[in-house]
Amino acid sequence: MTDKADYMPAITNTYRTSDLAQLLNISAANVRRHAAALEAEGAAITRDERGERIFSEQDLLALKHMRRQIGKGATLVDAGKAAAGLLTQERQARADAGEVVKAADREVFMAMVQKLDEQDKLLRAVLDDNEYLRGQIGRMIAGQQRIEMLMEEKAAEPAPVQDEEKPDTKRPWWRLFGER
Repeated sequence: MTDKADYMPAITNTYRTSDLAQLLNISAANVRRHAAALEAEGAAITRDERGERIFSEQDLLALKHMRRQIGKGATLVDAGKAAAGLLTQERQARADAGEVVKAADREVFMAMVQKLDEQDKLLRAVLDDNEYLRGQIGRMIAGQQRIEMLMEEKAAEPAPVQDEEKPDTKRPWWRLFGER
């Protein structure tokens, strides 16, 4: 059985450059400059198939931190270094926390997988029974159709012609030896 605990996707919001420009109240060009400064310091910002940046919640927080640093008088390069360091620390902390959660929940997860396997076996048994019953019902329907066909054939046959009624010629047994 494969280790299904290794697959646990993270659910986060993603943003485009224009979204961050509105959220941070700066131009899209400034967002790109800030992102370039972060990337120059080793931060990995995801890109789509067209090469456009796709920002995560963590990237948004890093850019907000850069804006605060710049507001305090730091240069773009220095703010990028500080934000990239925080971003790297946060991603490492999340990875470490994920390992702890993965290890703690492994038993629960495996028990759930086992329960699902049992449910799958029960479902397959019900489906097999269903197929058997469908076969039985099919045979019963075929038998019923055969009976109906025979009844229709019997109804379509002409009725037997009955001879004219003969008078009752039976005599009592004592008259068989002659009349007296």
